[in-house]
Amino acid sequence: MVTDTGRFDTLKRSYQCYVDQTYVNRELVIVTDGDSEYKDCIAKLVADRNDVRLVFLDGKYTLGALRNISVGLAHGDMFVQWDDDDFNAPARLAVQCAYLLKHPKSKMCFLGDQLHYYFTTRHLYWNNWEKHSGGYKKFGLIPGTILAHVDGFSYRYPSSGEHAAAGEDSVMTGEICETHGEEVLILKNSGYLHVYSFNGKNVWDVEHHMEISKKRSVSRTYLIRHRELISRTLDYMQLDERIDVVGMDGLAFTWSKK
Repeated sequence: MVTDTGRFDTLKRSYQCYVDQTYVNRELVIVTDGDSEYKDCIAKLVADRNDVRLVFLDGKYTLGALRNISVGLAHGDMFVQWDDDDFNAPARLAVQCAYLLKHPKSKMCFLGDQLHYYFTTRHLYWNNWEKHSGGYKKFGLIPGTILAHVDGFSYRYPSSGEHAAAGEDSVMTGEICETHGEEVLILKNSGYLHVYSFNGKNVWDVEHHMEISKKRSVSRTYLIRHRELISRTLDYMQLDERIDVVGMDGLAFTWSKK
């Protein structure tokens, strides 16, 4: 997890999603170049955990550089990108790891769909990235959901240049798919495991987020068919009091906090 000053509210929620994972053999590496107050807040939050490592850096780094540092410090056989403003159902790691391990010839696995929540409007979409992918694997997967074997992983996020501060995961993923696409798995129909969020403090603006939802959101029928799975995730996340679950063709249903 890479994080920076001013993101503590979402970090707390993302951290709790890590704590609640059913996959037992795990470790969270938190890397930040934030200010001293922010670092103190993080240290207090995780003080009772022995499976969390804190990497507090001096100076300022690009997002891509911070991600490379976090991957390089991973002790496990696999690593997963765990964004500080994305949220995961408790089964996320277990399901994705199991899928990758069932395919021993594959080196990495991405999710192919996700829930997309807007705190500003209380709207939730289910985005299927295979839509509008043009048949290209690199456009049919979600870059920020990478789970990969550490052994032999030689790719790096761009640490300088125009993509070092935003879109760094897409650049790396594109390179992976172009050079070793046959080693990449896409886990489909599991969007209920992962919530991509817009909160106004994201790297990308709301227009970028809405463009994703417009192009890739599923239908009302699909949402209604998966209402129980979606509701179970929202019951766990407690993102708001009421949330409108919206498809490409309008409102599917409204979830309410119990």
